[in-house]
Amino acid sequence: MKAVVLEIKENFAALLFDDGRILKVKNNNYAIGQVIEMNKRKVCITKKFAAIAASVAAFIMLCGTGAWACMTPYTYVSLDVNPSIEYSLNRFDTVIDVNAVNDEGKTIIDEIATENLLGEKIDVAVTETVNQLSESGYFDGDIEGGIIIATSGENEQKADDLAAELEETVENANEENGDTVEVEVIRIGLARVQEAKALGVTPGKLNLVEKLQASASDPESINIDEWLTKPVKEIMKATKENKKAAKTVTCIENEAEQLQLQEQEQEQEQEQIQDKQQTKQKDKEKLKTEKQSDNKGKSQTKKKNDAAITVVNTEAEVTETTDIIVENKNSNNNNSNNINKAAKENNASENAKVKESKSQGKKSANSSANNKK
Repeated sequence: MKAVVLEIKENFAALLFDDGRILKVKNNNYAIGQVIEMNKRKVCITKKFAAIAASVAAFIMLCGTGAWACMTPYTYVSLDVNPSIEYSLNRFDTVIDVNAVNDEGKTIIDEIATENLLGEKIDVAVTETVNQLSESGYFDGDIEGGIIIATSGENEQKADDLAAELEETVENANEENGDTVEVEVIRIGLARVQEAKALGVTPGKLNLVEKLQASASDPESINIDEWLTKPVKEIMKATKENKKAAKTVTCIENEAEQLQLQEQEQEQEQEQIQDKQQTKQKDKEKLKTEKQSDNKGKSQTKKKNDAAITVVNTEAEVTETTDIIVENKNSNNNNSNNINKAAKENNASENAKVKESKSQGKKSANSSANNKK
């Protein structure tokens, strides 16, 4: 029979049982709010304590919230190795219920004794459980041990905080026991808890197997029902191997992708070089065409200029020729005139000479005649 400690007075404690009764028991170092398992035969009621019980009952009627808070599950914690155990906590993180999810979990709880876990703070209960697991050899062997702890509750922030606290608690316990154990702690929703219960497993282990499935290259090849029965360390190992294989494949794919990118870059660079060469060639051809066009234009202009010059020269030559002809004509005229003049002068001179000769002849004749006389 479960009961929660409502009040402590001297060597006695007032307990509220799950059937609604309030009874007096001997105080065995209880704490207010602690949940304990009691044997009905050990419960006694005294007249002296009846007044206390009555006052406590009245107090509960007025402030029933306190008892409700102590007895109502508020947060859930599951612990998996291969033994799977669930703890129900009240608002004060006190264990109010412990359940074994599989046969190995029941063996561990029996070895600890349920009454030693009820009423304890969750960190104490988890530490005792981890110690018992270590003593039972669950962390022995070549494969590194594994523990997964899942927390859930209506207050998600509280569940997150509790997860962080329990991770530290478990790591400290493993360190003290000298065990090498991989610890994974997660916070899940209440819906996930119900889903796991329907499958007869803890939510932490269900989440772990689903992670294994997600890590596989072929998720359909993972039989969830089969893996849910295997130890946490085997599930963790398989998940690591899948991730390692996926990482290797990813590295190979990345290398292939990098090579492909390098080839594409080289092709792009080659294309750019070709484009530059083609552009350069086009520029050369364009420049050549422009030069040829310019030369042609210049040639045509030169021809035009030469033609114009030729015309001008021709005109000049014609003019010059005309001038020469005129000049020659004038010169010829002058020469003719000079010749005519010279001829005339020569004729005159000859005529003069003839006349003189004739005159001298006459004089000579006359002289001779005179001499004859």
